Amino acid sequence: MPTLGVTGFRPKKMPWGYDSECQAAVETRKELGKIMEQAYNDGFRDFISGMALGADTWFAIETLFLPEARLHCYIPFRGQEHQWDPEEQDEYHDLLREAYEVKYFAKGYSKLAYLDRDMAVVDNSDLIVAIWDGKTTGGTQHTVEYARKVGVPVKIIDPVYYWEKYKS
Repeated sequence: MPTLGVTGFRPKKMPWGYDSECQAAVETRKELGKIMEQAYNDGFRDFISGMALGADTWFAIETLFLPEARLHCYIPFRGQEHQWDPEEQDEYHDLLREAYEVKYFAKGYSKLAYLDRDMAVVDNSDLIVAIWDGKTTGGTQHTVEYARKVGVPVKIIDPVYYWEKYKS
């Protein structure tokens, strides 16, 4: 069965920051849901999330709404959530309990753990969806570049497009 993976911005890089209720965030998430639903209708049943805040968490939540979909959580290291707000930690642990698979890439923090996780998401996916503006540097950019290098197709959702369209 084909597998869909995700990469994308954390809230601090989203144009709206942590305001996930603004119209731009809602529309970005709707677009993510549409792409996931289309992939599901095309036979995808495995969905891989790196379980960071933002795009990864949205993706994980959306996966749980797809019947018979399997959520695979690829986590860079144990305890990545320890610096998050209590509500975010609770949501994260709820998602892990619902997951088909939980995989850690290191026992503790390291930059290499993020890289290993991101490459594994790509290496185990047939399609990547990226919430990215196409220019901001960092982990999402590197993941998209790696996917393209190894021939994994990428669908990009530009959060700046929705920000420009819906900001007041």
